[in-house]
Amino acid sequence: MKQLLEFIPLILFFVVYKLVGIREAAITLVLATIVQFIILKLKYGKIETQQKFVAGAVVFFGTLTAYFNDLEFLKWKVTIIYALFALVLLIAQFGFKKLLIQQLLGKEIALPEQVWKNLNLGWSGFFILCMLINIYISQYLSDDIWVDFKSFGIISMTFVATIITGLYIYRYLPKSEQEQKRNNLMSNQLVGTQTRQQPQGTLLLRTLAMPSDTNANGDIFGGWIMSQMDMGGAILAKEIAHGRVVTVAVESMNFIRPVTVGDVVCCYGKCLHVGRSSIKVKVEVWVKKVASEPIGERYCVTEAQFTFVAVDPKGKSRTIPRENNHELEAALAHINTP
Repeated sequence: MKQLLEFIPLILFFVVYKLVGIREAAITLVLATIVQFIILKLKYGKIETQQKFVAGAVVFFGTLTAYFNDLEFLKWKVTIIYALFALVLLIAQFGFKKLLIQQLLGKEIALPEQVWKNLNLGWSGFFILCMLINIYISQYLSDDIWVDFKSFGIISMTFVATIITGLYIYRYLPKSEQEQKRNNLMSNQLVGTQTRQQPQGTLLLRTLAMPSDTNANGDIFGGWIMSQMDMGGAILAKEIAHGRVVTVAVESMNFIRPVTVGDVVCCYGKCLHVGRSSIKVKVEVWVKKVASEPIGERYCVTEAQFTFVAVDPKGKSRTIPRENNHELEAALAHINTP
């Protein structure tokens, strides 16, 4: 609402200028600015210093324009305002070590000081650019083009500058509490995994990471690693189910570190639960460095939980046999053990 009120005098000025002429447009601009000022004062109470300055300049130069029927006064008003804006920002930053942009936005946004300095310089440059463009258009192009520029060109430039500012600020915004907790949890998981020197479970599958399995960055595809985990988990599930199983769910997939070409990839599995026809297996992928430094180092790179269902030859779920099933007995014996 407040931003809309600030644009109304400018829109009225443009319409009246196109329909009637300079003097009437200037009078409309002055009166609309005064009414706007009163409404802002009554509705919001406090009016910023820059708003008071701009309103005063509009009334002063607009009155001169109406009296002399000459747009030159309003043209110079735009130049003077943007020159003063840039000058005030630069003098405050380099003369008094104050960042006015930070004082304007700092209550709502916490940013590093260097970011505020860059924003202060950026807006100073923007005001200087607006001043120079206004000088060129007002002195070398027609009044009609200048009115178009004043009414819509500056607004468009300000809109673009505001978007760029928002995108720049977004890069340095502090992380939300929820995101910070999530990152801390992932960090704790990583630290916990890295402090373990031995994998959990039984070795199910062992292979070598090859160049054909790399992505554009030279690391092994996560999808390839996941396929190895699926095959490894299925081996354990088939032994327990005494027959064919299918993968029905993958949970808690955690890619901890990248895998590189030449690493020996080992999949370890541990049964977590056995139902009537389902088997849940935790799979860990560990690598051993044999082709790159540090040679011989072992660490966990990925972990996840796979759920398999035992099926018959027709693909329908079947009951996992309980009698004379030594693999099932061994799996149940190890459930809940570290």
